[in-house]
Amino acid sequence: MISFSSEEIIQNTITFVKKELRNAEGGHDWFHIERVYKNAILISDGEKVDKTVVAVGALPWTKKSTTVFKITEYFKRNNRTCCKNY
Repeated sequence: MISFSSEEIIQNTITFVKKELRNAEGGHDWFHIERVYKNAILISDGEKVDKTVVAVGALPWTKKSTTVFKITEYFKRNNRTCCKNY
């Protein structure tokens, strides 16, 4: 099984999102997403949360990326489920 660290998942997701949003309109470009991401991390400080889930949740990603595989692998490796009630 391929294993990815939390940091690898986050950095790969950021790289993917930056690439996907390179031609986005000003309101929802990378700089907007980066503010959302940084605020999510800031808000999560001091909380009992999984920082990887918070970080990736703040970054838009799609099924056409390998990021989904990496996130799924992370959840499985850490015995977590995502949105199991939906």
